Amino acid sequence: MEDREKLRLWLDRYNLTQSWLIDTLRRRGLEVDKATLSSALKGTITGPRVTKIMEVSRQIQDEYEKFVQSVSA
Repeated sequence: MEDREKLRLWLDRYNLTQSWLIDTLRRRGLEVDKATLSSALKGTITGPRVTKIMEVSRQIQDEYEKFVQSVSA
């Protein structure tokens, strides 16, 4: 399974929206609009920008997972 598919499933699992992810990416200094994120998750665009979006998204996922675990512990 590709990273983009994993990210889509992860958002669904935690009932998070693409808008939430866009806001979180922006707070980290990565300007992303809805169309760009949607295309990146569908795989219709590629390149260094998408690589960066996915990299920062993975960091967000890791931090969110740690937060959820700490709250449920």
